[in-house]
Amino acid sequence: MSKGLALISVSDKTGICDLCRDIQKIGYNIVATNSTYLYLKKNNIKAIQISELTGLPEILDGRVKTLHPTVFAGILYNRNKTEHKNQINKAGINSIDIVVCNLYPFAEMSKKNLSYEEMIEYIDIGGVSLIRAAAKANIPILTHFEQYKKFRNVLKKSIFQLEYIKKLSATAFYTTFSYDRTIHNYFVENKILEKDFTFNKNLRYGENPHQKASIYKEKNTINSLCDLEILQGKELSYNNYLDIDAALSAIKEFKQKCCVIVKHGNSCGLCQGKDSNLVYQNALKGDLLSSFGGICAVNFNIEEELALKMKEHFYEIIIARDFSDKARIILAKKKNLRLVIYKEFDKKTKKSYISIEGSLLVQDKDNWNEDFELNIVSKKKPDKKDIEELLFAFKVVKNIKSNAIAITKDKKLLGMGAGQPSRIDSVELAVKKAKNEIKESYLASDGFFPFADGVEKACKAGIKAIIQPGGSKGDKEVIKKADEFGIIMVFTGKRHFKH
Repeated sequence: MSKGLALISVSDKTGICDLCRDIQKIGYNIVATNSTYLYLKKNNIKAIQISELTGLPEILDGRVKTLHPTVFAGILYNRNKTEHKNQINKAGINSIDIVVCNLYPFAEMSKKNLSYEEMIEYIDIGGVSLIRAAAKANIPILTHFEQYKKFRNVLKKSIFQLEYIKKLSATAFYTTFSYDRTIHNYFVENKILEKDFTFNKNLRYGENPHQKASIYKEKNTINSLCDLEILQGKELSYNNYLDIDAALSAIKEFKQKCCVIVKHGNSCGLCQGKDSNLVYQNALKGDLLSSFGGICAVNFNIEEELALKMKEHFYEIIIARDFSDKARIILAKKKNLRLVIYKEFDKKTKKSYISIEGSLLVQDKDNWNEDFELNIVSKKKPDKKDIEELLFAFKVVKNIKSNAIAITKDKKLLGMGAGQPSRIDSVELAVKKAKNEIKESYLASDGFFPFADGVEKACKAGIKAIIQPGGSKGDKEVIKKADEFGIIMVFTGKRHFKH
């Protein structure tokens, strides 16, 4: 005696025959959409075509096949309501108690050079609806081949536990969510400005006073710089926004209390620690001269004592999670100082956009992800503290413009070299900035050392350890030089260029 129907509609037919055989063994009849039906028939599996159920053939080149009340009522009726059961029985609608459905391969096809008109044919409508309906109805819904093995074992017991059904439903909704996101990303990447940015306001001027500038807000974002809360001071300029973005990118690398001071898009002071006042003072010591007229950002609230210290220095902008009432009164005395509240330190954007001649470059944001293994290549080995300090330095250097070198110690930036065509020039600048504190410090490089000269210069200055991506033809000579001076060298296998 049949238990009901199992609806099968799959684009990827991997493993579907074995699954259908097991479904039939315990008494379910198989109903399938056209291509799936033909595939099952070819493999000697008895099935009912969907058109026999609906009384209508598939139409519009297959765009409409399951979108029919007979199908969706058979899935969606509430099995605990007598009224619902009576309604489908009166209408002669069969109960559909299992759904197996995977979707058109939109992601795979988007990697091919297809036109927009060709791509929209891979947007699944009926399949998404089937998956959502089955998930809502609390019946088994399988969306991935990887689920089949466990389901076949469950079938042998002939009872579907509610907790298991809930897990299938959760996976189903995530499947449709991910599918829609993939389609959305396709539209974003192909029609970025038309679809996903709206005009926010004109700015005072661009990089220079003779340049006009404006700012656009990305739709649906939760941490746009258009939404900054500005407590005092004049309107932000184009350059201000660039520096704010650089400051926030740098400070978001760190979970503990952190202060970063940015000048012309680069961190010239940075410190992480537990005490707010010490964190600020140590960040300022990183480069007191360069910090004049810069932007200071902290990922905590600014209280009275810290506000008094900040008031002594000239900043264009101070960014914080919030300012106490007394801190606001103290800093309000500096009329040209902008105070900015930003609370989204734990949120990061996923894409970055840079305009070039008549074009827009789009890439994934270089967000920190420790998806790399540290390879200790030197004879001298690091201890736990060394590793912590090296990773701190590597986070610092990733937000400094290439070629970039950062020298740190005790979780604070001592000196950096940025934007130099030659890596050894960046090393020299960083060493010069670090001054007398350089002994037993840590050096991070955003890219590999092509030659041993930069390593030698750092070693002679007193560096204790170096972290770098590695991967240069000159790696052997670079490692040899590190061993010659008895320092630690660690490869990450991952670079962080910032052009």
